[in-house]
Amino acid sequence: MPKSKKNKKRSNQKGFTLAEMLVTLIIIGVLAGVMIVAVPQIVNRSRTQVDKANAKQVTSAVTLYEADQGALPVVAAETNTNAAYNQVVQLLITNKYLKKEADEDYSAKAKDKVFVYDKDEGVVSVADKE
Repeated sequence: MPKSKKNKKRSNQKGFTLAEMLVTLIIIGVLAGVMIVAVPQIVNRSRTQVDKANAKQVTSAVTLYEADQGALPVVAAETNTNAAYNQVVQLLITNKYLKKEADEDYSAKAKDKVFVYDKDEGVVSVADKE
């Protein structure tokens, strides 16, 4: 049975139909919409994890300082403040318990968060900015 001229013409054409292009663009649009929502949340979660790890690292340095010196680092600032945290980090860098090169890594990365130092307990934690 011979093919009609219409079917023969269609089989020789190359490329995508308009419907195929529209479906592809809709799928890409949906994926882009999902990514726009998900990426900031993922970035914020990773910054929070980095902050927790840095707080543990500084707390470990305070513990080493206490083991070597027999007392917790003394800072002039009020306890549980970012100022106390900054003073203890500078003291730990000066006494080689923390690396100077990583000085910028010791600030909070998460939005509206700061590190605070409890000078009575010798613990560093992440808190909301005031």
